[in-house]
Amino acid sequence: MKSWFPLTFAFRSTSPARAFLLGAFVQAIVAVLAIEVHDGLQNKTSTTYWTFKDLLHDDRSPWVTTAITFTSAFVAAIIVMNAMWVLFAYGGGMLAETSVKRIKAWL
Repeated sequence: MKSWFPLTFAFRSTSPARAFLLGAFVQAIVAVLAIEVHDGLQNKTSTTYWTFKDLLHDDRSPWVTTAITFTSAFVAAIIVMNAMWVLFAYGGGMLAETSVKRIKAWL
């Protein structure tokens, strides 16, 4: 039976240019989502602020804001990486070598 994933093999990271392009695309999406969460925490009328208002309280500690932004960026990165794997088989080249001999040969 043929696998459903990835949905397309037309744009896999088979060359450095494609790998950099797909990597930049992933990083840009994660950065935009993190910035939007951070901006949403600053605006008291936003849905993001009302979602996390119990954690923020009135003092609005920068550490709590940073922790929420970091956590949301981490979750966004996992979701975006999985979506890119489903669409383009992205990330297969990030696997580490299993043979210690080959790793030592590179050093």
